[in-house]
Amino acid sequence: MILFIDDNAKRVQTDVDELKKRGLNVVLVNSADAAVTYLQDPTTSIEAVVCDIMMPPGAFGGDLTRDGLRSGLSIVHSIREISATLPVVVFTNVAREDLGSNLLFGKHSLYLHKPDCLPRNFADRVVRFLQEERKGPGQ
Repeated sequence: MILFIDDNAKRVQTDVDELKKRGLNVVLVNSADAAVTYLQDPTTSIEAVVCDIMMPPGAFGGDLTRDGLRSGLSIVHSIREISATLPVVVFTNVAREDLGSNLLFGKHSLYLHKPDCLPRNFADRVVRFLQEERKGPGQ
């Protein structure tokens, strides 16, 4: 399952639909709290995460998220504490060079800037990224 985390479900529904057209099982949640519920459920098999950066703070609240402006960053850092190799796609309107360089998230991460990705292009890039992740290094 792909866990897609974005507080604007209406905006990303087309992106979710494009992933599903490619045969991926996608669950869309619209808050940090809902994401935490999935991430902490041992019966849920999450193969990858697509995560927005700017969301209401929910479970992460306060200074840690700068009042929600970085809820997605907190979620991704929590994911990295659980698994250093779970594929994570950061899909956001935030345009920052350090996000795109994977310095914050490690080598099993992909940064995509929402304004630069039409839904079909987004899905193609995610599918390619996941295929590369499944192959592993040097394959």
